[in-house]
Amino acid sequence: MDRDLKEILKEAKRDNAQSKLQAANYYDETEQYKEAFRWYVDAADDGEVHAQIKVGDYYYEGKGVKQDYSKAVSWYTKASTYNNDEAITKLANMYKNGLGVEKDLKEALGLYEKSANVENAEAMYNLAVLLRDGEVVKKDDEKAFEYFEKAANKGYVKAKTNLGYCLCNGIGAKKDINKGITYYNEAANEGNVTAMYNLAMCYKEGFGVEENIQRAIELFEMAGKQGHAKSLNELGKIYETEVGYHKNIGFAIDCYKRAIEYGYLEASIRLAEIYFDRNESKKAIDILEKNSSNIEVKFALGKYYYDGKFVNQNYTKALKYISEAAKENHKLAQYYVGLAYYNGYGVDVNEEKAVECFKISADNGCMESIMFLAKYYEEKGLMESNVMYEKAASNGNVDAMYHLGYNLAHGKLIEKDEKKAIEYYKKAADKDNKQAQCNLALCYMNGKGMDKNLGFAIYWFERAAANGSVVAMYNLGKCYEYGVGVEKNDYFSLKYYLRAANNENTDGMLASARLYKDVYKDIEQAMYWYNEAMKKDVDEAYIGLADLYISVDSIRNENKSLLLLEKVKKEDNKYYQIVDKKVKEYLDNKTNI
Repeated sequence: MDRDLKEILKEAKRDNAQSKLQAANYYDETEQYKEAFRWYVDAADDGEVHAQIKVGDYYYEGKGVKQDYSKAVSWYTKASTYNNDEAITKLANMYKNGLGVEKDLKEALGLYEKSANVENAEAMYNLAVLLRDGEVVKKDDEKAFEYFEKAANKGYVKAKTNLGYCLCNGIGAKKDINKGITYYNEAANEGNVTAMYNLAMCYKEGFGVEENIQRAIELFEMAGKQGHAKSLNELGKIYETEVGYHKNIGFAIDCYKRAIEYGYLEASIRLAEIYFDRNESKKAIDILEKNSSNIEVKFALGKYYYDGKFVNQNYTKALKYISEAAKENHKLAQYYVGLAYYNGYGVDVNEEKAVECFKISADNGCMESIMFLAKYYEEKGLMESNVMYEKAASNGNVDAMYHLGYNLAHGKLIEKDEKKAIEYYKKAADKDNKQAQCNLALCYMNGKGMDKNLGFAIYWFERAAANGSVVAMYNLGKCYEYGVGVEKNDYFSLKYYLRAANNENTDGMLASARLYKDVYKDIEQAMYWYNEAMKKDVDEAYIGLADLYISVDSIRNENKSLLLLEKVKKEDNKYYQIVDKKVKEYLDNKTNI
């Protein structure tokens, strides 16, 4: 064997992913396909995208493994989550697609329309704003875009800025970031501070342009000199948090102070954080109290007292500010007032009042309140629980997607609907919810609510295991042990069982012990894992260890076997009966001798 290959294999066996890939490539090049496949799978399990693609190729071609197109799709899909162009291409091949008069927006709208019809750029712009906001007429992003574009083409700078925003975000027209940034540049060069700010944010975040903090600073400073408070606030963030020569806390403080002077009171929150970090708590509280007319500052001040962060926890003071913010319809403040009543923080416990607060907050779209109510109703056994989960799920809450899927699958406070449950499992699984991934895998494996597909079952078990699902790790171990959806492989079986065991999974411990005993004949490791499982006070652990003590000549000790069997709680266990019989037969033979 080549010396370099020996080194590669040595590192590969130490769980070095790159070496595993190198080993796989060697065997692939030398047409030792079964060995290559084994190493590609091992490297793929460690996140090597190239290896994942190769495993897909092997299944596609039936090279070194039985041809299985569904498994090829599973591996290409897994690799494509890393935005790998080759994998995406392969997968594509597999699938193939609102001063002088009373406010009257209706009147304003009519006038704008009239003026716009004679090509007045300002009217076009304002008409576009009304169409965009939908306060007077039905919201119409596409028509708003048309008017922004007409006004922009006539040189109306505000329209250029808005047009840039629409194009960068795909509002009312197909997203075109490059064209949007071109409009931002034109408007910024004509002195529009909002365009300067938006363009600076693009450079700061690397959105549509290469990230350039220095250019972002220049644009924020230009807008800041014209009194654009949000630009000064962002400039303060850069000086406060950027690493290297940009970081300057003194500059950050100055920027935040100037932002506050120009009316952006929320900058008080960041300024207060700096003072708190400097142990200048009085100065921090003073700046927050001075600017607490702002709802966000008011809420932040209340939260400091609520959490006891930087100041002594004081629920009375906390509720003073948070309650004021809640009255101003701050949805998160309403949520915290609800928590206060629910837990008795600074007020007497009042569950009815708490729920009322949560409902108001939830109606305002506060996800924390929606999820609280979902779980609260679930504990009470009320069907409103799933109404809340559905509301949260429709707004992208992954945990709600999983819970709704689970409840639909089991008919929990809702009519059982396995197919609909699968839809929610898939949505949550695609967003990396490990519980949904694991449950989806089980559905594929058992054909529950869908056609049975072992390839997809394995794929989702692997995704779940990679996200830390111990249940998925254990199930993968079983699949490899018994050849379900994959070729039977004791090495991979033990690998996944051990992952589960090392994450305190009792079944994983027992399975690891069993494999070490029956397959690898490693009694020391078998005893170790039975002893670990015994800490969980599990019958199977006592029985398994008792079996070792009576079956293995080198450690045979019938007294230890008997003591262990005495700890078993359910003696109708078949495994118990087998081992108990072994011990009795051994003792009988010993007596006869």
